[in-house]
Amino acid sequence: MHGRLGQSDQAPTVRRLSVWTQAADRHDIPVDAQDGHRRQARLRSLLHALMLAATAACTAAEGWQSQLLTGSDRHGWTPHAVDLGGRSWSLPDFSYAGYRQGTVALGNAVACRVMRLDGEDGEDISAALTAGIRELARNGGGILRLPAGQFRLSRSIGIDASNIAIEGAGSQRTHLTVAARYQPRDPWDEGVFSFGRNAPDGWRQGWWSQAPEVTRLAEAVEAGDEIIRVTSGRSLRPGQWVALTQALWPAASRRWSGGDWPAFDPDQRPTGHDRLFTLVYLRMVTDVDGDRIQLDAPLPWPMDPANNPIRLVAPDQGQARMLEDVGLSGLSVSFEAADGPERPRGSAVVFEGVRNGWLHDVSIHNIRRTGVRITHSARVTVRNTLIRGMQDGGGGGWGYGFDVFAAQDILLHETVTEWLRHGVTLSRLPTSNVVVSGHRSIGSTMDGDDSHHSPVQQVLFDRHEGVRGAGLRMAYRGDKSNGAHETLASGVVWNARGDDSPGRWYGHGVVVDPLDVGWALVVGVAPQRRVFQDGRPLGRPPMRRVPETKDPLRLPALPGRNPGQASGNVYYEGIGRPGLQPQSLYTAQLQTRTGRQAARYRDDCGQGAAPSPAVERTEPPPRTRLYDNGSGSAVVRLNNAHAGVQEQPTDQPNTPRAAWIRIEDRADAWTPLVTLRHPRHASGRVDSVRLLLRTSRPARFRLQLAEPSLPHETRMVGKTATFDVAAKQWTSVSVPLPSLDHGAVFDTLVLKASGQKTGAIVEIRRIELE
Repeated sequence: MHGRLGQSDQAPTVRRLSVWTQAADRHDIPVDAQDGHRRQARLRSLLHALMLAATAACTAAEGWQSQLLTGSDRHGWTPHAVDLGGRSWSLPDFSYAGYRQGTVALGNAVACRVMRLDGEDGEDISAALTAGIRELARNGGGILRLPAGQFRLSRSIGIDASNIAIEGAGSQRTHLTVAARYQPRDPWDEGVFSFGRNAPDGWRQGWWSQAPEVTRLAEAVEAGDEIIRVTSGRSLRPGQWVALTQALWPAASRRWSGGDWPAFDPDQRPTGHDRLFTLVYLRMVTDVDGDRIQLDAPLPWPMDPANNPIRLVAPDQGQARMLEDVGLSGLSVSFEAADGPERPRGSAVVFEGVRNGWLHDVSIHNIRRTGVRITHSARVTVRNTLIRGMQDGGGGGWGYGFDVFAAQDILLHETVTEWLRHGVTLSRLPTSNVVVSGHRSIGSTMDGDDSHHSPVQQVLFDRHEGVRGAGLRMAYRGDKSNGAHETLASGVVWNARGDDSPGRWYGHGVVVDPLDVGWALVVGVAPQRRVFQDGRPLGRPPMRRVPETKDPLRLPALPGRNPGQASGNVYYEGIGRPGLQPQSLYTAQLQTRTGRQAARYRDDCGQGAAPSPAVERTEPPPRTRLYDNGSGSAVVRLNNAHAGVQEQPTDQPNTPRAAWIRIEDRADAWTPLVTLRHPRHASGRVDSVRLLLRTSRPARFRLQLAEPSLPHETRMVGKTATFDVAAKQWTSVSVPLPSLDHGAVFDTLVLKASGQKTGAIVEIRRIELE
């Protein structure tokens, strides 16, 4: 099992596992009499291949491009402005998000200085982890490598030095269980792994609010500008980090929150919690020419000194300096149910005050409050990471999967959340240029994915998939969440997909309504997902469903929102129209700018590094033994009418008896015989199931994968494979399984009857996932 995501639909497959043919419906024809059947099968295979090729050609022909882009994957994509409704609409460049702007492999800047941590299964490794991190920090950083196995943690692991990478052997091989007694001192900003904080003393949230001012912006800038003019460039140099900051001004507070948010006069500078009401853009200076400064990335939102002074501060010269080049990869974190009557506390992973960080190949289960919290940080990539299940989803900040809070240039790439209150939340004015690409939200039926508090700027939901009630909402929220009010300044929804399941508020729908001076683009939404326009918070009238449209569309404003009024500032194109090209806007823009695909985790540091998706394609994944002579990692349920356990005698003293699963093939078709649930993990990748078995006569069975169930619904069973058995001696057979849907996961394997009722007695000694 492995959490790699992104597979295509395939029909249920039938595999030949013995000398008994599957070319015909009859199963009693000798092999040496089937040449004719083989020729017919080859002819059918050829015709099937031709049909598939024709279908693929038709699908490619049906693909379409937005009027906002011109070009191709081969020659690159160029943005194109569209005039509609008296204004010009265009796409910003989102490709600068993430670790080192997507130009190098994740963790690439950390030295290949490897320290290996040893431990026995079941051992608490909290102290050893902390000691290893401190040792690496004293030597300038490096890689702390954890072995495969199952270990325990009882306290937070603080990482408060730069250039530290923590690697497991893979999310399906290195398992960390957080003890029930674990109690973080900070219920919100402390994680089991806390990058930037060494609880309880570390604190890096003031990296912009407490940094010294070095100069000010001399004139207004527009979104997309990379060259700015300052009052003086004498104190700036290439390679220096600066943050452009502008405190919220009174007119904006009145317009966007009815005066509920704090506002500041020109001579005031927020330095405490009120720093959350500041526009903040962290950039590196690449060139200085007098008072003109070149930045390393475009600005996401216009800034005008006429509203409030725009201060350039030096975060590396303040007391709360940022960490750089830190991250975690290749492991799983599972929480035991928290002790005590109070609500559960803490997160799995926290990035606080981090610049250029990463999270890769990590699975998190049964979260207490938050899964991954990225706060007061910049240029962090989260890739191939799954968060599943919560202990508390009662609101007030509990049950959040990926919580991006006052952070910028963040990339969530190929991620999955399941059974949470919110899969992804984006909050606070310092949040900008967040890319959520290839995210699958499953069953987050309470509130779905959303922009949560204060207007976040330049957000991209790219290839977003919401299923089983999970929606996407970026709109005015009134006084919810302690005065959220307007939550979106500007953003894009590109190529959204999903199912047609119901859910709370808007179901699985897409709702995008920016503030009055903002804008949004909704391009390419599959017909299964509804798109709404909303003039008030939380689905109260007036509401309007956006009609299916091929050409660009701008709808008139809906009345009734106060403060501010909906301004009809959303561009719609391709609503209800699948086949948008390029499928991923982020990937297309990154490849156009850099010539590179999305960054993967490094694989240049010797054996034992956490596997990256590139490695997974060339190395077989480890086997997961579900059942082995009565033991194994799975919880086994037997249909007592047709299956049981047969213990075998042993001559060895003090040796437990082996136990084989014994099945009698007399059940109707699709009757469940054996159910094996792997409670620790849900997986997105499995190639085959290997069984060690024998049978008294030939028989046929089916294997089905079951998706993780949610409390409010029946378990849904998905992909199927059919196989035959014939050997009377113990034989190891491998059953290839069909690929899962993109982003799908499963945690249960069900062996079912085919309905042939052969009366065969089948004995199974071992079942493994490969």
